[in-house]
Amino acid sequence: MNRQEGIVLIEFVALGRFNVAGEFPFVHAWLKHSLHIPVLWVRFALNPAVRFGSRESGISLKTADMKTLLKLVRNFPARRALFNFQPSASLWRKFQSEHPQADGRFFSSGNAPRDERESKRLRPLRQDGQALARWLGLTTKEAKSSSIPKKPDFGFIAGNREARTMQPLAFVQGGQECVYRKSVAGNPAYEGVDLRGSRTEGCAFCVGGASAGADQPRRASTVEDALRQIDAFFRTYPLHYVRSRPRLRMSGQQLLLEVETLAARMSQLDFPPCDLLFDARIDYLLKLKDRLAGSAKRLKGTGHKVHICLVGLENFSFPELQRMNKGI
Repeated sequence: MNRQEGIVLIEFVALGRFNVAGEFPFVHAWLKHSLHIPVLWVRFALNPAVRFGSRESGISLKTADMKTLLKLVRNFPARRALFNFQPSASLWRKFQSEHPQADGRFFSSGNAPRDERESKRLRPLRQDGQALARWLGLTTKEAKSSSIPKKPDFGFIAGNREARTMQPLAFVQGGQECVYRKSVAGNPAYEGVDLRGSRTEGCAFCVGGASAGADQPRRASTVEDALRQIDAFFRTYPLHYVRSRPRLRMSGQQLLLEVETLAARMSQLDFPPCDLLFDARIDYLLKLKDRLAGSAKRLKGTGHKVHICLVGLENFSFPELQRMNKGI
């Protein structure tokens, strides 16, 4: 890849939700520090209902936000553009008015269209390192020699006021998000159902499953790796914009299992006070209650707090939970 050909990362964040592009800080660090490719990361914080405010599919920007984006990219050597969600066709056309030859993609868990006639159109890109390397035009040697940095880079440019002032949120990667793998095939609710071609482990509605976290442009984390990510967050996130407490979404079952060790190390380091948000299935929450209580004690007086932000217990209807294969 020509190192003078830059890439624009365009992120859409839902205000009041946990939706930030958790992979972007790692992609940003990889492009900037390992591959030395010019990169511009622009974040727009939007109302979660933005998708329903237009007749187009994909996400659109308000006129003022669109003007800001075009101004930012106008003098940037944008050969490629990567979105964390699919943008609207009109947004992409306006972007191409500044960079007609730009190759645009948006992250998707599905397969990209195989029709070569669509090569000039905005297409999905699988969220894995190999797909990203191929899109960047890296040789096999370049791809193998450029390792993902241990420290992410959260240095985005805020594209609107909401992105400047939103409560800081970052995902700290700690391995696989969920290790629940109970068989759907053995669930009485699916007796007689043809499950060929379906994923048959975990919650019946989950689109993550066994492939979640596989081959992502980042590496699985131990506690020390998580601390490096937290350190990178406080060093590179534009915190001068905001005054509210940072939230760190501790993503990964391994970090939950090691919550006491993490808390002990956090208490020894001089990080600004923040909220550590953990996901925990209800059975994990019960099994680890003593560790969670111990972590809270270790953080006493530090200003840090441990929270359980999601437990995945959708309701209290046993037949529905059984049909969802929740294993509760």
